Amino acid sequence: MPQWNLVSMNSLLAAFVERKSELGARDFFAVMPSRNIISWTTMIRCGTDCRALFDRIPARNLVSWNAALTEFARLGDSNLVCGLFDRMPERDLVSWTTLLAALAEESASDLLKIFARMPLHDLVSSTVAISRLPTDEVLRILESMPIHDAAPWNAILGSYLRDGDRLSAYRLFDRMPLRNLISWNTLLTASIEEGSSPLERIFHSMPKRNSVSWNALLAAYAQRGQMSQAANVLDLMPERSVVSWTVMILACCACVDSATWMLQSMPAHSLVTWTTMLAVYAQLGHPDRAKILFDKMPYRDLVCWNTLIAAYGHGGEVDLVPRVFDLMPMRDLIAWSACIAANSCCGRLWDSFSLFWAMVLQGIAPNEVVLQCILSCCSHAGDLDAGIHCFRSMIVDHALDLSKEHYSCIVDLLGRAGQLGPARDLLEHMPFVPDVEWTSLTIHHYSSHTWRAGKWSLILPPGQIVLDAAFA
Repeated sequence: MPQWNLVSMNSLLAAFVERKSELGARDFFAVMPSRNIISWTTMIRCGTDCRALFDRIPARNLVSWNAALTEFARLGDSNLVCGLFDRMPERDLVSWTTLLAALAEESASDLLKIFARMPLHDLVSSTVAISRLPTDEVLRILESMPIHDAAPWNAILGSYLRDGDRLSAYRLFDRMPLRNLISWNTLLTASIEEGSSPLERIFHSMPKRNSVSWNALLAAYAQRGQMSQAANVLDLMPERSVVSWTVMILACCACVDSATWMLQSMPAHSLVTWTTMLAVYAQLGHPDRAKILFDKMPYRDLVCWNTLIAAYGHGGEVDLVPRVFDLMPMRDLIAWSACIAANSCCGRLWDSFSLFWAMVLQGIAPNEVVLQCILSCCSHAGDLDAGIHCFRSMIVDHALDLSKEHYSCIVDLLGRAGQLGPARDLLEHMPFVPDVEWTSLTIHHYSSHTWRAGKWSLILPPGQIVLDAAFA
C-alpha cells in the first residue's frame, strides 16, 4: 500500500487476531504509530495479557468493556468477571449475557437471581440461564421472580418442542404469564405436523399475526397437498414474502406447469425462488426448461450451477454436464459430486473415475456420497478390481466411515463377478444386519445360500420381502 492509515492498520491487526497469530498481533501492535479504541479492543480479543491491556486503555467504551468481559469469561475466572462487571459504568444485553455464561456452572439460585436483575432479556440470555438447570426447577424459580418479558418462557417452550414433548409445551403455554408473537409462532410452527385442526385453532386464536404466522399456515396446507386451502391463504395474506411464494412453488412441484405459472405470477423474484424453480425442473426431468430459466436469471450463485448440473443428470443429458462444469466460475464438493453421479448413473465408469481423481488432485476431499457413486458405478459396470480399490481407498486414503450402502455395493459387485464366497464372508462379518444384500446374492444364482437368506429374513423387521425374493 502506498500509505498506511489507522483503518488499514487496524484491519491488519484484526487479521492477525483472526488467524490466532498472537505473536504477530503483539509485534504489529507494538510498532503501530498511533492507536484508537478499535486497536486496543482488537488486542484484548487476542487473549494475550488482556487484563494488563485493558488497564492501559486511555479511554474505554462499552465495546471494550464487553470485549474484556468476554475474554475473562473465556479464561474461566468467574471472580474476575464479576469484579469487572461491577466496575462497568454502563451495561447492555451483551454484558449481562456474558456474565450469565461465565456463571453457568454456579448454583441455580445465584444464576437466576442475576437473570432476574437483568433489565431486558432475549432468547440467547434466556437459553443460557436455563441450559444447565432442570426445567422444573427453572419454572419454579421463574414463577417466583418478577420477570417482565416472555423471553425465558419462550426458551423453555422451544426446549420442550425440540425434545418432541408437545404435551408439556402445550401445558406450559397455557400457564405462561406472558406471551408474545414469538410464543404464538413457536407453538404454531410446532403444530404443523399434527394436522390442520390444531394448526387452524392456534392460528385463529392468535391476537396478532405476522408473516411467520401466515407462512406457517401456508406451509402446513402445502405439505399436505391441500392446494385450494393454500391458495386461499395466499390470497388472504396481507403481505407476501419470498418465503410465501417459494412455499407455493414447492407445493406445485408435482406439476411443472403449475409451478411455472406460480413463478410467473410473482411480482418480484429472488435468487431463492429462481433456484427453487430450477430444482423443480431438475426433479421432474426437464433439463431444457432448467437451461432456459438459468439463462434468464439476472445473477447466479454456486447452488444454481449445481442445480443445473443435477437437472442434466436427472434428464439423461449427460453429454452436456461437462460443458456446464467447465463454465462454472468456481466449484465445490457438491459440483464434483453432481458430475460424478451423472456419469455414474449412465454407467460411465472411467469418466466417473477421471472426475474423481481430478477432484482429489485439486485438494477436494471426497465424502461418503461421492464414493458411493463410484462404487455403484463399478457394480453396474462389473469392474471388480476398480470397486475393491475404491473400497480400500475409502478406509486407507480418506478415512471415511463405511455405511451399509457401501457394503451393499461391494456385495452386489462381488455377486456380479461370481465371487459369491467372499460376498458371503463380507455379509457375515460386516457391522450391519444384512437384509436386501442376501437378495442380491440369490439374484446372482447362488442357490446354496437361499436358506441363509431365509434365516436372516426371519429376524428382519416386518414388511420386508427378502424371503420371497430369496426363493423366487
